[in-house]
Amino acid sequence: MKKTITIIMISWVMMFGCNPSNKKDSSNESIAKMDSAITEVKPKKVDKTPVVETDIVNKSTKTPEGRCDISVILQTSESIENLTNEDIYKFLFTFSEDCKNNIEFGEFSNEVLFEVLLRYPLEISNNLKKDSIYQDIILNEIANPIMEMQSADEIINNVNSLEIPEQTKQDVISSYKISIGYK
Repeated sequence: MKKTITIIMISWVMMFGCNPSNKKDSSNESIAKMDSAITEVKPKKVDKTPVVETDIVNKSTKTPEGRCDISVILQTSESIENLTNEDIYKFLFTFSEDCKNNIEFGEFSNEVLFEVLLRYPLEISNNLKKDSIYQDIILNEIANPIMEMQSADEIINNVNSLEIPEQTKQDVISSYKISIGYK
């Protein structure tokens, strides 16, 4: 900062001291030049706030649109009594391998999945057949509940009613029973 002021003062002395014509008009021009020189030389205030490259961060953690969308899970939970087939499809569509590191999504979606399974087993079965639904991930969620269920028998009956291969049903039910300590 001191260097900048010194340079400005030396420039000012040189401009006024070395000016052969010390007329008032030219001195006014010199002052105007000096003002513009000072404006240009003023040091800029440095913002020390750290800059985060959000585009880079989002690209590395971004999931495909519609996957891992906790707002869809919340909407499903809030409308659990009146879900349409489209609502259930949107809900099941959110499940993805991309969500495995999202703990909040994992816990909440697992809990809501069992609520939906209890109320809408046929709709889940029909939607599991669609190509865009990750059937393996959803069946794995059913086999590994996060919360303890009071209605284990009803869950088992609903899994049995799903239109999936018999071996898959038995694997899911077996894993489910082990995970809840079902006898």
